Amino acid sequence: TGALEAPADTGEQPAADEGELIVEDSAEGDIVEDPVEDPIEDPVEDPQPKPKPKPQGDKPKPAPKPTIDPVATLKDARKQTMGGNPKQGYNLAKDAYDAGGGSDAATVMVIAACKMGSASKAKSAYKKVSAKDKPSLQKICSPLGIELE
Repeated sequence: TGALEAPADTGEQPAADEGELIVEDSAEGDIVEDPVEDPIEDPVEDPQPKPKPKPQGDKPKPAPKPTIDPVATLKDARKQTMGGNPKQGYNLAKDAYDAGGGSDAATVMVIAACKMGSASKAKSAYKKVSAKDKPSLQKICSPLGIELE
């Protein structure tokens, strides 16, 4: 019965192969202890070096915002604000303001912010409104619990 038999399973993990050092005899009988280098661990140099990234200053440029029509956007903002969606109305009015919508856009921002119950947004937008519109905005926001001044 010269067949190889598997060792009995003891439930233990087999020991990890730690890569024994293979000792070879040279032709003269001397012992050679230089391990053979593993070609897999040798770093491969790129035949063509990659270009170095160019410095772009402190911050990368933000993606350009799509240009919007402030008049049309402000019209949509008014519809959303009066139609029961003040959050969307505020966002549209802010976009219109950022695109050059001026005091009219800021006025819609104030009304939408008051309807949302956001005193901080209302007060911030209120600073951008023309003086002639401020009294009417105070009358709109005060019953909603927001004092603008």
